[in-house]
Amino acid sequence: MHLSKRFVAYLAFSMLLALCVAPSGEVAAQDAPQATPGLTSPLENPNRFARPGMPTNEVWVWGEVSQPGIWRVERGADLVQFLSHLRVPGALQERAGTRTRYTLKIYRGQPRERDLIFETRLDELLEQGGDYPELQDGDILAVELRQRQSRWQIARLVTTTISSAASLTLLFLRIRDGRF
Repeated sequence: MHLSKRFVAYLAFSMLLALCVAPSGEVAAQDAPQATPGLTSPLENPNRFARPGMPTNEVWVWGEVSQPGIWRVERGADLVQFLSHLRVPGALQERAGTRTRYTLKIYRGQPRERDLIFETRLDELLEQGGDYPELQDGDILAVELRQRQSRWQIARLVTTTISSAASLTLLFLRIRDGRF
């Protein structure tokens, strides 16, 4: 392959020009943007419950929901709609012999001084509606599950335990007396 003299001269001139124009000193990557003071998410893309372009609050969601984590929630969003979006598995479903009760709690304040500002049972919130606070930046929304056995199941458990203990006692007495 034969290169023309003109092309070789052009290539040499381009390399010389690049060396002269290049900045002197160390080459480094761009500085990362500094985090703004206040509550910021460690995630680049937290979960969103907001329309595009609408201002949001950062809310931490804990507990018995299908997607716990950090959420960007549109300011003024309806709490019941947000809870519906979070999908609380098994909410308002009765299981045989077990009473399931979900409690919703909202904590607010500085990281070391959070106060419980709202607490209600989930079924009461859905049935009665009511006055609940608007979510704010830094709030913690916790959905807790409490399962209680029915009185019949508790009575059955006590009866089974007593009869097992009595059977073991009788077996021990028979072995000790040699009547086994």
